[in-house]
Amino acid sequence: MIVPEGVTTIGGSAFSYNTNVKTVVFASSVRTVRTNAFKNSSVEKVVLNEGLTDLSTPERAFNQAKNLKEVVFPSTLKVIGKQGFALTAMEELTIPATVEELYEGAFRDMPNLKTVTIEGNTKIGNFAFRSCKNLETVYLKGDDITFAGNSQVFTHADTGAATGITVYVENETVADRLRAAQPNLQGLKIRIAGQPNTVKVENEDDLLNTLSAITEPTVIDATGVTIYIDHIPEGKNSTFLEIPGGVTLKGATIIPTYRGGNYVMFTAGAGEQVMFEECTFENNGKSLVIGGNADGPASVIYNGCNFNGYVITNFVDKLEGVAEFNNCAFRKADSGFQNFVEGMGGTHNFNNCTFDFTGVTQSSMGVITNGCVNVYSESEYATTVVLNGCTRTNCGTRTYGPNSSLVIK
Repeated sequence: MIVPEGVTTIGGSAFSYNTNVKTVVFASSVRTVRTNAFKNSSVEKVVLNEGLTDLSTPERAFNQAKNLKEVVFPSTLKVIGKQGFALTAMEELTIPATVEELYEGAFRDMPNLKTVTIEGNTKIGNFAFRSCKNLETVYLKGDDITFAGNSQVFTHADTGAATGITVYVENETVADRLRAAQPNLQGLKIRIAGQPNTVKVENEDDLLNTLSAITEPTVIDATGVTIYIDHIPEGKNSTFLEIPGGVTLKGATIIPTYRGGNYVMFTAGAGEQVMFEECTFENNGKSLVIGGNADGPASVIYNGCNFNGYVITNFVDKLEGVAEFNNCAFRKADSGFQNFVEGMGGTHNFNNCTFDFTGVTQSSMGVITNGCVNVYSESEYATTVVLNGCTRTNCGTRTYGPNSSLVIK
């Protein structure tokens, strides 16, 4: 049905419960739509006209039009009224940047709705997307979006359950406003667009469970958490802590427990990265290997980390990759156990790091009687270690193998 030119108003309940009209195209002359105009109708598609600015006067204009799957919004629209499109069948919804306000419950109880994009700085009313049981993703693209009231905005049910809904916002200000508007999040995830997911963990079990469930780039804030490397996988003779690709681990203290090999193994795929920030590796008297079994080149970055004891940084299997240490400190273990930092396979860059092995008297690799930066390679792979702007106390250097290279800048 095409609304004829010259019509300026669609009356209240004009098409309510109408089962014949499937498509409605508004004439460019329409300026007003009354309450319940299409309530409980069988309309499937609506094209709203340019020049229409206000759908606030009608409440429930398309409420319970349960077959309505597509709405074309005009660029002139500014307001969508209370329960205007509640209980309709749309699966995806994009609100133009011109829309200034969504009234209470504007799109609530939409069982098929999965994705919502709000392009501008729209004021979003209470219950705007309440009880949309299949809602998954919301993109709030305005940098100054506000919310009316402090109730359920994006939920799966009237109870407020929101597990499985992720809302992407442009900045922390909008994120804080949403948290205030929906204080009981009940599983709702709020993310800053373009930034990785951030998770705060409180203890070792929490950290291990988070690592095992990683499916996307994630920053794990483990400040104050100590984790012990005490898991020996079946068929192995060493303990392992696995860090998936895309993870940034912050503030953790990592302690090996096994007298033999202890591995912090990042399982990054080719081209992926793992990062450690302000972590402490307390490998007192026990060897600690930090490396990757990436299927192709990967990288690991350490920013402001402390290493107390013997550490090997390597890339096993493919033996490719880059390890970068920025402003890190390497010190002797309390036991006085031999200390050396060994690069094995790939490229290892140490930038503005300090090596202080004062008090170490036992030999490293049977060669020298102090700490050592050791570059190790075998014929099938090459190792390069670069010391850039580093300071060394009681710390020598050594290269071993035909393809080992040490550069000091």
